[in-house]
Amino acid sequence: MEVSTAYLPQAIFAPSDRGNVPPPRVFISPQRYIQGRDVLRGVGRYLSLMRAKRVALLMSEGRNRNEGVQLLDGLRSAGIESVVGIFRGECSIEEITAHAEALSKERIDCVIAAGGGKCIDTGKGVAFRLGTPVVIVPTLASNDAPCSALSVLYSPEGFAPEQSSIPTVRPSSLSTRASSRQRRNATSLPAWATPWPPGTRRACAF
Repeated sequence: MEVSTAYLPQAIFAPSDRGNVPPPRVFISPQRYIQGRDVLRGVGRYLSLMRAKRVALLMSEGRNRNEGVQLLDGLRSAGIESVVGIFRGECSIEEITAHAEALSKERIDCVIAAGGGKCIDTGKGVAFRLGTPVVIVPTLASNDAPCSALSVLYSPEGFAPEQSSIPTVRPSSLSTRASSRQRRNATSLPAWATPWPPGTRRACAF
């Protein structure tokens, strides 16, 4: 599946023929939001709602050693096969294309993107190209990538950011482990906006 170059949100939701009529407000959110202790180990159970049997897990080398262990354990315990792709640090067309091509013959049911905003944006682009759902596991509190339908694209060297709007991608679910401080804030703030003390395990989005 090719990335759409024709889709722009403004053309859909705020076309020029509306005149002076204010554009509507459009809200995008995960289908599910899951927060609690040790939810990363439960990702396999959550994926049973999607009937996923084989998934791609995109994360950095560091995440592979940390959150990746819990995610892979959770998938194995649910009998879900996984293919791990290592995110190289920049959300670029080249990075998205490389992962999409590598996964195109793996017959995966969804893409799990675990990491910061750039890794998540890459996962959304890969899932769109493969025509699969995307599951988001945000590990940083300071980005809105879990609930957006766009990817901020950079050159492989990290320059010249652009936005690529993705018309059909939104997270299928979001799961977060909360500390005691997070639980006090959870009623008013989404998981990725709460302060995460060192040592907490963060989030996963479907």
